[in-house]
Amino acid sequence: MASVPSDPAHPLFEGLARAEVQSLRFERGDTGDNHLLELVLRHDGVLRTFRFEGVTNLRLQGRFPDVGWLQVFDVTGRQLDRLSIHVLDGEQNEAIEFWAASVDEIASSVA
Repeated sequence: MASVPSDPAHPLFEGLARAEVQSLRFERGDTGDNHLLELVLRHDGVLRTFRFEGVTNLRLQGRFPDVGWLQVFDVTGRQLDRLSIHVLDGEQNEAIEFWAASVDEIASSVA
């Protein structure tokens, strides 16, 4: 299941398409649909930490953490069961991809 052109970009990630992945932390949930992922992105000297909940279908490929073009889509309009976020590397290297129920920015600091 891929994002479609009508899926809007998620507003929390405006201007972060070329951000560098600084760190990623994955925490397995008690059940199959409540995994947690924290992603720290560096952009223009600022570190921003995002917490994704309800993570599923996580894929990390050979070039990770070198993400070419991070895309984060709001897929709530598609009424998918418990999924509202789709994250992927829009470049050919497909370094990262996953789906999540929700996302929040939990920290921001100067690097």
